Amino acid sequence: MKKLFLLAVLCGLLSCSDDDTNSTTTSKEFHPPAWTHGTWIYNAGGQEMGLKFSADNVCTVTNSTAICYKESLALYEGTQAQTSVTEDISETVYDVTINISGAINSYHIEKVSPTQINWVINSSSTATLTKQ
Repeated sequence: MKKLFLLAVLCGLLSCSDDDTNSTTTSKEFHPPAWTHGTWIYNAGGQEMGLKFSADNVCTVTNSTAICYKESLALYEGTQAQTSVTEDISETVYDVTINISGAINSYHIEKVSPTQINWVINSSSTATLTKQ
C-alpha cells in the first residue's frame, strides 16, 4: 500500500510543470485569454467577417451579427447531447475546439499585435483580423 501511495505521489510530482504560460483544458465553458477580448474583423468580398471574444464566450461575426457558442452550448444543457470545449491557451496562441453533439468547430488564433490577430482557417488559408 505504501508503494502504491509513493508511486502516485511521484507521478503527481513528475507531471507538474514550471511553465505557467500554456494551459490546456476541456470543459463546457470558455476562457479566452485577455489579449483576444474584443471584436476582430476582416473584409471578405464585401462582407465583414470575424470573431468576437469575451471573458467567457467565443462568437463568429458576419456583417455585425454575432453567433455565440456559449448560447449554443446552453441549448443542449439537460439533454443527452455530448458537448465540450477544449482550449489551449498561451500568451500568443489561442486554440479552441467546440464539440456540440459531434459537430466540431475549431479555431486557431495567433496574436500579431495588440490590434491584429491571425485566424488560421486551414493549412493553406490565414486571415488577418483587425480589432474594432
